[in-house]
Amino acid sequence: MSAKRKTTVTARPDLHDPAAEAALLGCVIVAPEILADVAQQIGPDAFYRPEHRRIFRAIQDQLEDTGFCDMSVLRDRLAEGGDLDDVGGTDYLVRLAESQSDVHAWAYYADAVLEKAAERQGLAALAEMQSVWADTTIPLPERAEQIRRIANNGHFETSGNGGLRPVAAGTVAPRQVEWLVPNMLPLGALTILAGEPGVGKTYVALSLAAAVSQGRPWPTTTQGDVASGGVLYVSDEDAADTTLVPRLIANGAKLDCVHLLETARVGFAIPGDLWRLRAAIRAVPKCRVIVLDPVTSYLNGTDANSNAAVRAALVPLQDLAKAAGVTVLGISHFSKKVDLGALNRTLGSIAFVAAARSVWACVKDRETGGRVLMPVKANLSVEPHGVAYNIEAPDGVVVFDGEPVTGDIDDYLVGGGLKAEATEAAMDWLRERLKDAGDVAAAALIDEAQEAGMSKSTLQRASRRLGVVKTRTNTGGKCSYFWRLP
Repeated sequence: MSAKRKTTVTARPDLHDPAAEAALLGCVIVAPEILADVAQQIGPDAFYRPEHRRIFRAIQDQLEDTGFCDMSVLRDRLAEGGDLDDVGGTDYLVRLAESQSDVHAWAYYADAVLEKAAERQGLAALAEMQSVWADTTIPLPERAEQIRRIANNGHFETSGNGGLRPVAAGTVAPRQVEWLVPNMLPLGALTILAGEPGVGKTYVALSLAAAVSQGRPWPTTTQGDVASGGVLYVSDEDAADTTLVPRLIANGAKLDCVHLLETARVGFAIPGDLWRLRAAIRAVPKCRVIVLDPVTSYLNGTDANSNAAVRAALVPLQDLAKAAGVTVLGISHFSKKVDLGALNRTLGSIAFVAAARSVWACVKDRETGGRVLMPVKANLSVEPHGVAYNIEAPDGVVVFDGEPVTGDIDDYLVGGGLKAEATEAAMDWLRERLKDAGDVAAAALIDEAQEAGMSKSTLQRASRRLGVVKTRTNTGGKCSYFWRLP
């Protein structure tokens, strides 16, 4: 395969709207609570000006880390990263904030930013497709596949209505969900298996591979038979001869049905090399599941912390799973931020969890010391339950307990129970502190809470649980926030 091309679009004033970008940033700075809604539609890469991308990303990172972001916190965040002067300094941040009189207009500005980003993306896609077509050193079928991939990844459309094609519901034939594992792992979809180091994610994945190769029930005999067939296991972290094959044998795999793919020597990246993965699938008879262990290893060049970048990489992977009728199981790690729920613990952007139709986690039972496979997200399942398991020495056989495990996965996470207790304690403290106090400066409350041993993120969670009313004032270019009980 030829070296990857970098295609750029010549800077043109009509391909960006700096006023709309500045206005959107001003809305988010003034009212950071709207960021979750904004981020559903737009990512940092949609901004044309580099300083705007840095500001937006800094706001995202600060809110993910602490749940709180005001003007002074944003300024400090940018200064710590060495970006404050590059984005125009505090004066520019203040101008952005002061330019906004109605934060509810953010959707209008976001549409304008996205429209320009789409124009740039379309022109870049056209230029890249033209470059690929002109490269006669690449065989024609591969050129056609790369062009198709570029068009899909760039969402390039030539229809007169901009690609928006409504479909009457009556023309869609209802279809039952097909399962690799009944009520757990859907076929034709992306599933994420996450967890902390040492809980046995790879052991569990290999146990699944063995079950698929034999067509036997998994994880327990009451779960129902899995869809039998071939397995494509993609891994560069564990050696095939000393780790993967011995564990497959220990778990009773039919080895002729499990195909191992080591890509370290030849290189492999999502989404650019998905055409090669399609060819590998065709080489596996009746392929039912693809394991990417870990999935983040194959997102070369993708910012794993960017929602937009991760979605752009995973959407083609989802399309491949659907077209091939396979389950794509992406293994991922938990972040070290123990004061978060399971949905937010998966390493990297929340887009990993958002893109997957099913998310499961391997966690430790803090009371018994055992291991539990628990559902985190199950869009297509009906009341899935967890299951306890052990990894038996010396061969690594995974043995599941037949009794279903119910409850909230956050109760099993390290810090999960403590987080709930800390939030309740913070709610009691905040309720007492704000009682009959009227408006109280948020900065003073945070300082008092930290002196009392509470973190800023815990206080923010408590304020949301209580429905605290938050107001903002702007005096002399300085923004201040005040809290009061509803």
